[in-house]
Amino acid sequence: MVLLGRSHHAHFERASVYTEGGFETPLGVMPIDEPIAKAVSAECASPPSEPHRMEHALEVLLPFLQVSFGNVPIVPVLFGSDPAVWHVRIGETLASMLGDSDLVVASTDLSHFLDEDRANRLDQASLSEVLRKSCASLSEGLASGQFLMCGGTAVVVAMAYALARDAREWRLLDYRTSAAVSGDYSRVVGYGAISMEWEI
Repeated sequence: MVLLGRSHHAHFERASVYTEGGFETPLGVMPIDEPIAKAVSAECASPPSEPHRMEHALEVLLPFLQVSFGNVPIVPVLFGSDPAVWHVRIGETLASMLGDSDLVVASTDLSHFLDEDRANRLDQASLSEVLRKSCASLSEGLASGQFLMCGGTAVVVAMAYALARDAREWRLLDYRTSAAVSGDYSRVVGYGAISMEWEI
């Protein structure tokens, strides 16, 4: 299972791949799939794994994945810059490296700290753009501020991976904001889930 995220704290070119050991939560340790992680690291000319130390983008996924799949091996990949042509290429490279049983998960929030109505409008535009399946158009919209995703780079890589694997069934699984839990509709964070599948 390959986990894709965008660093919130460090800026660096390309990607940082965590290649040894494991990630621990109260539910146990998810070990690193070291052979795959090292192969991905080599493709990325990966910088040291230090960006992972203080980063939460991938860690927030782990309990959900552990409940769903158990403590399966993972390949944590962090990106340190905005989406570019290279990110599309690494998504395509991942498609050539991974098998049919491998899962790729991209982590991102949508809009941050807008009121519910504005968040809904902007988030729906962002999610609709992903479902249009254009890496270039999403990247341009993220750069201009038309679309809002803190992990947009990871989403672009996942899209490129899915397109290279000929994933034809792209579906919005869920969308909601933090107001569903907090009850505060004046300052929300948006969340969405999209699947990109070649078999359903």
